[in-house]
Amino acid sequence: MRQEDAPLLVQNCPLQPDWPRRLRDLSFRLANPEDEARLRHAHLVARGAKLMEIDAKWEIAHDDPSQDTPEKDSHFFPGYPRHVHASLDVDGRRVHIDYIWAHMWGPGRSKNEIHIFVDDRLAGFGGHWGTSLGASSSISSAVALLDDRRALVFDGPSPALQDDSKTACS
Repeated sequence: MRQEDAPLLVQNCPLQPDWPRRLRDLSFRLANPEDEARLRHAHLVARGAKLMEIDAKWEIAHDDPSQDTPEKDSHFFPGYPRHVHASLDVDGRRVHIDYIWAHMWGPGRSKNEIHIFVDDRLAGFGGHWGTSLGASSSISSAVALLDDRRALVFDGPSPALQDDSKTACS
């Protein structure tokens, strides 16, 4: 994670600014049917052997409100929602990964989402939500197609738990 005086590694974040609202919904809906079809296709593609592992350098996003007092009736616990991200180059392709998550009350619930952008276009998505009442839903690892032969799979521990997370490219 970055320190306050460290320069930002990520200059532009393509994640929509309404991302905290997404965390309150107990669904993974996407507004654009074209995005939904592309992301569904990425999850259905058969994956081959992992060829390389990429280290992603995570930093706290400039719009992360975790140090602010949650808005009244937002249902967010203090310290949430959270937004970290990483940008990297994979064979000349610009890859940006956003990881957002929150813990909420009324009833208790948590949700995380992973958004992968390739060349500034949403190309991969994954996530999980669960409630204290036992309901849950999960989308497997976030998968983004780089081209017709390679996929980028977010396959690492939560960036909340460690500074560097592993992303597999196969």
